[in-house]
Amino acid sequence: MRGQGYDGCAAMKGDKMGCQAIIRREFPKALFMHCSSHCLNLVIAHAAEVQSISNCIGTIKEVTNFIRASAKRMHLFKEKVADIQGCSKKILSGLCETRWVERHETVTRFVDMHPAVLCMLEDMLEWADTTTSSKAAQFIASITSHRFLVALCVCARFSSLILPVSKALQNPHADLIECTRQINDIAQMLSRYRQEANAYFHEIFEQAQVLAHEPVTIPRRVGRQTQRANYPTDDAESFYRQAVYIPYLDGLMTQLTERFSIHMQQAMIMQKFVPRFVDSVKYEDIRDVVEQYHDDIPDASKVRDEFERWQVKWVKDLPADRPGNAIDTLAKAQSLQPFYPNIFMILTLFATLPITTASAERSFSCLRRLKNYLRTTMGQDRLSGLAMMEINRSSVPSPELVIDRLGRFNRKLGFVL
Repeated sequence: MRGQGYDGCAAMKGDKMGCQAIIRREFPKALFMHCSSHCLNLVIAHAAEVQSISNCIGTIKEVTNFIRASAKRMHLFKEKVADIQGCSKKILSGLCETRWVERHETVTRFVDMHPAVLCMLEDMLEWADTTTSSKAAQFIASITSHRFLVALCVCARFSSLILPVSKALQNPHADLIECTRQINDIAQMLSRYRQEANAYFHEIFEQAQVLAHEPVTIPRRVGRQTQRANYPTDDAESFYRQAVYIPYLDGLMTQLTERFSIHMQQAMIMQKFVPRFVDSVKYEDIRDVVEQYHDDIPDASKVRDEFERWQVKWVKDLPADRPGNAIDTLAKAQSLQPFYPNIFMILTLFATLPITTASAERSFSCLRRLKNYLRTTMGQDRLSGLAMMEINRSSVPSPELVIDRLGRFNRKLGFVL
C-alpha cells in the first residue's frame, strides 16, 4: 500500500489513533491524503462563519424548506417562476448539509428566483392559514433586508467561481498536480478580488440594489455593542464591503492556504518528475523521493543517469507540448517505459495517490433506498449483493448467465433447465 485517502473526521485522519495512523504502522509508505473535495467543503464552511453570510445561508435553507414542504406552495411557486423571463430552472434545490456543490447551485438559483420567491410569499399573506401567512411575513422581512441581499450576492459571486472547481476535484481521473493547479487558480482569482476590492464589490453592490428595488442603506449602528459591525463610514457600499465582502474573502484565502498545504507540498515533489517542469530540477532535489521508494523501483542505482536522460528528452519540446501531470505522462509516453523504468514506476506511485473519495462515498447514498424501514431484517449477503447491483448498474449480466449460475447450486425445489 502506497496511498490512502479519507474525509476529515478524527476517526479516519487522526495522527495517533486514526485509521490512517493505524495503517501507516503496518505500511509506513502509505501516504495519507485528505480528500480534496472535502477540503474545499471545509474551506467554504469555515469561511461562511462570517455572521452575515451564515445568516444568509440559514435564511435560504428555511425559505427553501418552507416552499418544498407543501405541494400547494410548490404549485404556486412554479406559477411565479413561469412568469419570470429567462429563468431556465423551475424549482429551488435543497441545501445539502455535506455536499457543498449542491449548496452552490442552491445559492445561484435563489438569486435568479428571488423575484418569484418574493411574489409567492406576498400572495401567501392573504391565505386563511395564519401559520403560513405569518411565516410568509417573516420570510419577506428577511429576504428583503439589505444585509441579506448583499450577503446573497456575495455568496452567489463566489459560488459561481468555486462550483466548477468543486466538480473538477471529484473527477476520479485527476491527479494531485491537477488538483493543486485548480486550487492555485482559485487562489489567484481571490487575490485579484482582494486587491481590486472596490471595483469587484461595486458590481456585487449594484446587483444587490437591483434586487432591493431601492438604494441600499446602512443598518443602525450601536457603538457600545462589540459584537456588531460598527464601521466608521456613512457610505453603504463602503460599509458592506468592510462588513461582508472583505471578511468572507479573507476567510476563503486563509482556509485555502491552510487546508491544502499538504497537497501543495506533495505536488511540488511530483512536479519534479513531470516533463513540463523538469527543466531546472537537479538530482539532489529528487534524492529523498528515490530513497523513500528505494524498494519499489527496479534499480535505484540507475535513477540518476535515467533522470538526466529524461530531462534531455523533454527539454527539446516546448513546455506547452509536454504532459503536465503524472496521469497524462503515463498515457502519452507509454512507449518510453522500457527506457525509463524507474521514472515510470515513481510516476505510477504518484498517479495512484487517492486525491478524492467522492466517487467511493456516492455508494452510501444508495443504502437508504436498499435498506429502508420495511427491510430492517435484510441480511448482510443480500444487502451487499443489492448494493453491488446498484453501484455497477452499467454492467448488467445476461439472463442466460444468471440462469446458468443458479443452476450450479443445490436448491430445495427442482430447477428445470
